[in-house]
Amino acid sequence: MDQGARGTVADRLDDTIRQHYVIERELGRGGMAVVFLAHDLRHDRPVALKVLHSELASTLGPERFQREIRLAARLQHPHIVPVFDSGGSGSVLWYTMPYVAGHSLSARLGTGELLSIAEAMRILRDLAGALAHAHAQGVIHRDVKPGNVLISDGHALVMDFGIAKVISDAADPELTQPGVAVGTPAYMAPEQAGADPDVDHRADIYALGALGYALLTGEPPFRGTPSELMVAHTIRNPEPVDRRRPEVPPALAQLVMTCLQKEPSQRWQSAKEVRAQLDELMGFGTQPSTPGAGLAPAGFATALEAGRTAFERYDWAAAFEHLTAAGELEPGDLARLAEAAWWLGRGNECMRTRERAYAAYVRQGDAQGAAAIAIAVAEDYWHWLAISVGRGWLRRAERHLAGLPESREHGWLVRLQASLAMELERDLARALELTERAAAIAERVGDADLGTLSLQDRGRILLARGEIGQGMALIDDAMAAAVAGDLKPRTTGRVYCNMMTACDQIGDYRRAAEWHDAASQWGEPHSDSPYPGICRVHRAELLRLRGDLPDAEAEARRAAEELGDHLPAIAGEAYYEMGEVRLRLGDFERADALFRDAHLRGRHPLPGLALLRLEQGQTAAARHLIDRALEDAAIPHYQRARLLPARVEISLASNAVAAARAAAEELETIAKRYDSAAMHAAALTAFGMVELAEGKPDAAAANLRRAHRLWLDIELPYEAARSRVLLARAYEALGHQEEAALELDAASVAFERLGARAELAKLGGLRQAS
Repeated sequence: MDQGARGTVADRLDDTIRQHYVIERELGRGGMAVVFLAHDLRHDRPVALKVLHSELASTLGPERFQREIRLAARLQHPHIVPVFDSGGSGSVLWYTMPYVAGHSLSARLGTGELLSIAEAMRILRDLAGALAHAHAQGVIHRDVKPGNVLISDGHALVMDFGIAKVISDAADPELTQPGVAVGTPAYMAPEQAGADPDVDHRADIYALGALGYALLTGEPPFRGTPSELMVAHTIRNPEPVDRRRPEVPPALAQLVMTCLQKEPSQRWQSAKEVRAQLDELMGFGTQPSTPGAGLAPAGFATALEAGRTAFERYDWAAAFEHLTAAGELEPGDLARLAEAAWWLGRGNECMRTRERAYAAYVRQGDAQGAAAIAIAVAEDYWHWLAISVGRGWLRRAERHLAGLPESREHGWLVRLQASLAMELERDLARALELTERAAAIAERVGDADLGTLSLQDRGRILLARGEIGQGMALIDDAMAAAVAGDLKPRTTGRVYCNMMTACDQIGDYRRAAEWHDAASQWGEPHSDSPYPGICRVHRAELLRLRGDLPDAEAEARRAAEELGDHLPAIAGEAYYEMGEVRLRLGDFERADALFRDAHLRGRHPLPGLALLRLEQGQTAAARHLIDRALEDAAIPHYQRARLLPARVEISLASNAVAAARAAAEELETIAKRYDSAAMHAAALTAFGMVELAEGKPDAAAANLRRAHRLWLDIELPYEAARSRVLLARAYEALGHQEEAALELDAASVAFERLGARAELAKLGGLRQAS
């Protein structure tokens, strides 16, 4: 852009915001924006004011730009330059940030003078902390590079969070230039270079590695033209850091090279994890090191000792790092390494390491140790939905334990057999027999974790048999032991997940919320493990049911990212939850895609998909889906209770009133069996709908009033609002127009607050018809 064009930008912007800012001078320009030093008149302070190039601003549009800027403005972190203000329209979009005295990291690297290792580590640690905070808020940078990092008083501050993302999402292909849309080639993750539409936070971790490489060696991993760089990031491996600069400690070099793995699943999986590693290295990673040194903190003789100690205090990242560095491991240490990998979400590494531990135990002739690993591997394969493979490993465990004296491994084997009978074979009588046998073994060998899980398993089986009170009492007992800290972390996580699932089955959302709050402190030390992802799925459902759709979607999205391929079945639940949110928001196209994603991961997308087809006017398809699902007589009652309200609604849309009444009566029977407030409310709502179709508005109004009170009592506002709409129809049929108008007004306010656009649209049509 020439000097004349530069003046035009400043003049045009000055016309837009002259009341609030005075432009003093241009600070710089790039492919994305021109940056000015300006004075903020309202707050009497200097600011850096960025103005997007006009062609880019026109492509983005102010609405999309402002939405992403609001997300970026939520970030408050000592190593993130915050967004102060933003605005614009048409071809002028702008935002302001603090004017930070200092220089860019690009300028520092451009001097050609190598940073000290201590300085490089400090900057890298600052950046990892900034990324960890942003990722926790759901904001991805997508253009981490030296030019977006300021150095002030020796500390690093990251600029432009979220800006690269909005540009890459909206830019025309012709605008996609280095530094504008999808990142800067020298620091670009392979998935960005390949224009992968599903780029996630791990692209930032790759860029962090590329930046760390430059901090330590003076140059980014590759050099060349933009197209050559994109190819290099996709297919070439950079020369190892410690080969370029031998004095870099091996642990630090390995940290950077792990960030630079081509496959996202092989990198560090969170910036928080990188920050934790750097925290540990900062005290001893500044001096030249020999291979294997610099890994054990002061006070430990070896990395192996440090790894074992970290494992005992549940410091999974440190345990993984130290045990990996310790070299050849005994089978027990391989088992520890595998467990640490599991907690860090490294499913493939966990499985490979467990199989190595199994082979080592077999070579040593340790049948009990081999059985323990085989049981763990069997369970892992079941979580991956590889049921036959899991059965094969279970049979290995059975062979190893045959003839051995009773041990805790016998109890865990029996417990896994009970889970198989309960969850896969649906043989509750056999499951109960095996569970009681596992509990007896736990008592004899003194295994509190096995005993607690067996207690809870018994409660789950009683629940499935319809013995709700006794079953939930046992589940509560197990949760009390879990939140008291009496159990190992993996057991606590299992108990929590089983409890949330049980509450979900019977619609006891109040109990679920109470236990969720009680267990939240337990999850904090394990925030990088799969369990927070699992917890997030449950929390997403609670938030959706309570009417907080944006937060529900954010939680489900984070869960899907955290679980990935590690626990695909639960990731499928996360995608299903996002689909339910999009359905309520009236975004039918996105809901359809998310329900399909859920199905790919093993989560049958009902009732959501059937209700979506109904909203799309595909009534026959909706009825086929819901009827096929309910044909299976082996479906547990609580699962049928989730599907039956949809059958009522879809049957009535098909003018099949008799089928709708049969579904409502079945739902009522299940509600009485489980004595669940949510099921009772659903049954009353279903009868109200049927009675409206049968021309019985008096009976419908009575049932719908009771349903509405119940929905309010259990704090499910979306369902409560829907019951108000139905109640308004009953009042209209009775000629009570004023009462009907009151109910419609109240429903409208509720749907507006919830953002339920699909229901608002139907409500508008109903008002026009009346």
